[in-house]
Formats: sequence, C-alpha cells, structure tokens
Amino acid sequence: MLDPRYLRDVPEGIAEYFDELETRILKDIARRISQNDYMMTSTAEYQMHKLEELGVSMSEIEQAISEVLNITDTKVMEIIRDSSYRSVQKDNDMAKAAGGEPPHPDLTQAILNGIRSTNAEIRNICNSMASAANMAFEQALDQAYLSVSSGAFSFADAVKTAVNDLGKNGIRWIDYPTGAHRRADSAIRNALRTGVNQTAARCQEQNLDEMDCNLVETTSHMGARPEHAKWQGMLFWRKTPVNGLQNFYEATGYGTGAGLCGWNCRHNFFPNFDGELSFEHYDEEANAKQYELDQEQRYNERKIREWKRRQAVNKAGGVDNTREANKVREWQKRQADFLKAHPDLKRNYARESISNRKVMLGSSAGGKANNAAGILIEKIDMKHVDNYIHKYENEIKDLPVEHSYVLQADGKVFHYTGDKKSVRFDEANLKDAIILHNHPILEDVETNSFENDDFWFLQNYGLVIDKLRATYGNLRYEVKVLKDISSIDYDSYMYGDIGTALMYGEIEGDIHELIFKQLDKEGYIKYVKSKAK
Repeated sequence: MLDPRYLRDVPEGIAEYFDELETRILKDIARRISQNDYMMTSTAEYQMHKLEELGVSMSEIEQAISEVLNITDTKVMEIIRDSSYRSVQKDNDMAKAAGGEPPHPDLTQAILNGIRSTNAEIRNICNSMASAANMAFEQALDQAYLSVSSGAFSFADAVKTAVNDLGKNGIRWIDYPTGAHRRADSAIRNALRTGVNQTAARCQEQNLDEMDCNLVETTSHMGARPEHAKWQGMLFWRKTPVNGLQNFYEATGYGTGAGLCGWNCRHNFFPNFDGELSFEHYDEEANAKQYELDQEQRYNERKIREWKRRQAVNKAGGVDNTREANKVREWQKRQADFLKAHPDLKRNYARESISNRKVMLGSSAGGKANNAAGILIEKIDMKHVDNYIHKYENEIKDLPVEHSYVLQADGKVFHYTGDKKSVRFDEANLKDAIILHNHPILEDVETNSFENDDFWFLQNYGLVIDKLRATYGNLRYEVKVLKDISSIDYDSYMYGDIGTALMYGEIEGDIHELIFKQLDKEGYIKYVKSKAK
C-alpha cells in the first residue's frame, strides 16, 4: 500500500527541477532578445542571424535539459524501486499480522518496466519542451523584428513587448487529448506520480496473487476528485465474488487511465483479511467541497509562480518588472488570506517558488526559504571567532524560524532571516566563510541534525566555505567537507543499507545523522556533534 500523502509528495523534488529549468530557459531567451542588435537589418540578413541565434540557443537548451535528465534518471529509478518495495512490504506486514505467511515474489521485471516507461515519458516531455522553447524564441524574435521593421515601434518598445509576452506565455507545450496545456513541472508531477503508483500496483497484484488474497481495500483521502470519491475507502473482491461487495476492477476502473492508480491518481489498494475497513469513506459532499478548496489553492500557487516567472524574465531582458513584482505580492496576499480562512489547509512554499536552490540551508527536505536580504551586523576579529560563534548560536538556538549568520573571511558578519523550514543568503561571500544556522525546535523531537537540503548546499559549496554549523536547542552540529561530494546521491544512503537497517530495527538513531556519520567514516567530511558549553 502507498499512502495518499506519500503519492501527493513523491514527485515534488523532481518537479521543482523542471520548474526551475523552464525559468532558466526563458530568462536566457529574454537576454538574447534584448541583446540582439540586428533588428534594423534587411530581412535576408535578419534571417541569417536568426538561424545562427536559434542554433546556439537550441544547443544550450538541450544541454540544460540533459543536465536535469542526468539527475532525474537516477532519482526516478530510486523512487520507483523504493516505493514498490515499500508498498509490498506494507502489504506483507498486514498478511503477517493476520497470521499468514508473506510471499517473496521476484519484482525485478515489474520495477524495471516501470522505471523504463516513466523515464521514457519524462524524456518525451523534455523533447517536446526543447522544441517548444526554441519555437517560443523564434516567435519572440520575429515579433520584435516585425515591430521594428514596420516602423511602428522603437527597438526598446519592441523588446519590451516581446519579453513581456514571453514571460506571460512561458513554454506551453503539453497538449493532452482534452486540449489542456501543461507546463513542465505539472507534466512531470503527473508522469512521476502515475509511474510510481502503477509500478507499485503491478508489484502488489503479483504479491496478492501469490498470497491468494481475494479481498482488497482502497485507500482514501479528503479532497479526492469526485469520480474517485465514490469508491475510495471501500472493500472489494478480486477473484471470487462476495455477497454485498463489488468487483474491484469494474467498480474502481483499475487498469484504465481514468481509474484507480491511473493518471495522477493518489489512491492505492491493499489486502484485507477480516472484512473490517481501515480507511474512512468520506462523505461525498464534504469531499467535493474539500476538492474545490484544494483546486483553489493550486490555482493560487500557479498564479504566484506565473508572476514570479514573469518578473524574472522581464528582469533578465532588461525590462521594468515593477508591475510583476506587485502582482507577486498581490497573489501571495490572496493566498495568505485564503489559507487564513481555511486553517486546515497547509501552505506549500515549494509550489509557489520558481527559484533554484542556489544558496540555501534547510531543516526540512524540499523546504523553500524567504529571500531575505542580509544585514551587516558588525566586523569581528577572526582571531576570536570561537567566542563569536558561541555568542551568535546562543542568540538563535531557540528561535521559531531559521536564522543564519555568515562569518566572512574578512570578519564581516551578515545576518539572514528565513522561515520555519529554511534560510537563504544568495549574495553572501562564501569563500572560506563560517556559516551558522538554527533548526527550530520540533515537538517531541530530541535531536535534529543536518538534513537533505543542508547536504545539497554542501555538495555545491562545501569546498568553498570553511565549515557549516547548526544548532538545535543546546545541541551543536558541525561539518567540514574534506573532498568533493558533488556526485554523492544522498537518497542512495537514505534508502540503501542505512535506511533498510533502520526500518527493520537493526540500528537506531536519526537517519540523517547516521548518514553524516557514515560519510565521516568514508572520509568525505568531518562531522562533529556536541552540547553547548
């Protein structure tokens, strides 16, 4: 069984890469449009320059997409493999609790097929994205050239209009049979969530057949799409009819794109041995209301990302972005007011962001930070730096949001304020800097070491900075990178031997701290944990 919350969140990390990729491509196109100086040339000369420019642009677009694919190919493999074994293991735990003997089917081929088909779908999306991006560039160039050559607009006005339209339209290229258009991040979410769920479902079916299980229950979640709400959280028979129950395949549409485990579905199923329901079958009217609220939140998130993208594209093209910045604030306020009116909904900052995780620390995987400007606090004597480290860490150790102090090599100290999950400092001079930050205290959590986003930061800047420190109450964590860790895959540790041993109770501790200790043992970093003096 895969939990609906897991299926909701599983594609987020990879989807962010593609959202950032689209913005990166659009910004590059905007810069090229604004820098072209051949708009006043003859048509023949313009066409020649345009072809050259398109060729260079396409090459760079393909390179950027290739870089993202190199990351996602491995991550997709790990996610699908992990989720498939996770779902089967949960089903086997249920069988064992019911007194049965869990089977051990060979799932290798089903998992490999799922990985291949999902990666193929992502590559198809990327191919479409590359073509659509170059088409958007060509259309923007032609639009600007025709405006200038007609004499109706100056070069500056033509560029402004072309760049504005580019930011507004983005790269719209995913055409579904319904006629809908999707951007890269949305299409990737759909493809990955579907690939994960369908692969796990095939593995579960194989497992259920071997344990000769006839009854299955579907998972449920509030806010399900109305056509799925009818059968969520219910019991069905698979092979042999049972009075009072419906056929699993017919009732849920399992095996079809619109049904259970189909396109973008967050529902899954699991064995039932006693006829008692585990998941709630929500009232369909209440579910429909929640569905509409969820859709409104998603819409607000899309509008925030849209105006942030338009602001970034205009800035890259040298076009005034005051209106776009105001629109970002307007939609952020609308989202804040909406969530205040509906406190059961949780804000997802990752879905509102288009920025790459350039210089960011986070105490929560995938957390996005406030883009707060640093404040120069003072200039210190680096001979006494340990005293200042102690002072600053005591100031932030119990604060409810993340803060960071960057102690630059020249003695200047900058203070940055983030949110509950992360803090960023894009303009800091990190060369040989000492970076301090806090992890806000979590209820019932005794320790909180470095985590995924901290490691991501270290992969990119670990050999640039002197060291990274984190506080959690009176606990202190310090890490110094000793050799290149840019090629290390954090998830391979989390879901590999360490994660497996932790899951089966063979070892104890915090998964992230265990990973950092292992990296210390392997000679990549020097990791120290201590208590404040």
